[in-house]
Amino acid sequence: MPESSPKALPLSLYLVATQGDRSQEEFLSIIKQAIEGGVDIIQLREKHLSSKAFYHLATKVKILCDRFQIPLLINDRIDIALACNASGVHIGQDDMPLSVARRILGDDKIIGLSVREPKHLSDLQKSGDIGSVDYLGVGAVRATTSKNDSAVIGINGLKSIIHQASQILRASQMTSQDPQDFIFQNPQNLKALQNLQEPSTSHTHRTFLPVVAIGGIDRDIITDLRGIGLSGIAVVRAIMDSSDPKRAACDLKKAFLDK
Repeated sequence: MPESSPKALPLSLYLVATQGDRSQEEFLSIIKQAIEGGVDIIQLREKHLSSKAFYHLATKVKILCDRFQIPLLINDRIDIALACNASGVHIGQDDMPLSVARRILGDDKIIGLSVREPKHLSDLQKSGDIGSVDYLGVGAVRATTSKNDSAVIGINGLKSIIHQASQILRASQMTSQDPQDFIFQNPQNLKALQNLQEPSTSHTHRTFLPVVAIGGIDRDIITDLRGIGLSGIAVVRAIMDSSDPKRAACDLKKAFLDK
């Protein structure tokens, strides 16, 4: 993949939006209020719409996001993301391989990846695709009804994956040094070199891989998420089901940033 600079992603408050049983007018109104309240980025997730309906909804959400100059990501559907010129996609472990997604989307688009367990990061490391990822969505932190097939990893599991991601990135950056110097600094680095493939140039200037916590995130748990290296929190019900989405977004963002 051609060399690119790490993207400066606004991830503090990340809204995963699904229309569900709401009218389109109500849905777009919630998104608008959420943006006005401080949402930084939106992922449109529609598992049950036809391609045609998903596209038409995505184009309307894109217009709204463009108006407020915030990124729109499409869940899973690279075709929909390209069709509506979204800012990128968020994909899961069973979706298209990252390297293929990056080749289709190009370097300028955002790609987020769901991670639920350490093995997913290990697989990412072994595949050499870490340079194709712009951020990780890690969870579920707590049980959630919005995606009831997600295993709960808890705060300790979240911390472990954040640490693992930083170690992988640090090790991959170190391989850009002369190998003998790298090993001389610490003989244990030999194992890291043996376990790593040649890193992609796209992340050689990164200082960290952004991680967003998802799954059961609300005001009650934000305090416990401070100081663990998160770049942001992703919410669904805490905003979408709120009677005042603007206030909910404002309160969530303030709570997360109030460190």
